[in-house]
Amino acid sequence: MTEDKKPQVQMFDGTFGGGGHSIPILTEHKPRLKVLGTDLDYDVLSQCRLEYADLIRQKKLALEHTNFANLSRIDLKAAFNRKITTKPHFDLGLLDLGFSSF
Repeated sequence: MTEDKKPQVQMFDGTFGGGGHSIPILTEHKPRLKVLGTDLDYDVLSQCRLEYADLIRQKKLALEHTNFANLSRIDLKAAFNRKITTKPHFDLGLLDLGFSSF
């Protein structure tokens, strides 16, 4: 199977922060991977929206200002701004549950 024909993989990062974990993974697997990042820190997400604007335009990254506990309430098609090719579930999940000062 060629790289273009491999199935899409959808991942959520429930503690996105500055993207320190997800962005390297996304960059390495960009042709196949989409990431939904959630975080409660609005200012950090605003900065990430600027810094990762290309990935957002490519519909490879979506950022939501919410707690990961609200994941089931997020409309994935709307988050990724897509009408098709967005799965209703995730293949991978990432939670960095270390100390937070938020």
